[in-house]
Amino acid sequence: MSSYRKTMAEALSQVREAQMVSDISGISIPALKRETAKFNIKVARVTPGGPMGAEYEVTFTGAEKDLIAYAKEHF
Repeated sequence: MSSYRKTMAEALSQVREAQMVSDISGISIPALKRETAKFNIKVARVTPGGPMGAEYEVTFTGAEKDLIAYAKEHF
């Protein structure tokens, strides 16, 4: 039964975490991380900007509701 619990806990943790990718400009990475911490989300990956000319392409991770709250305030 313990392997079942471990598998279910792993599955639930994956369900609770979502990802969002966005092009970002005009903010430093440390400032972006501080801002996202207020919404309980993390900056998972930062790469050079996408085809729209942004400084960075950023992947955010966190609970879906937290990502939506962040997006509503910032996009």
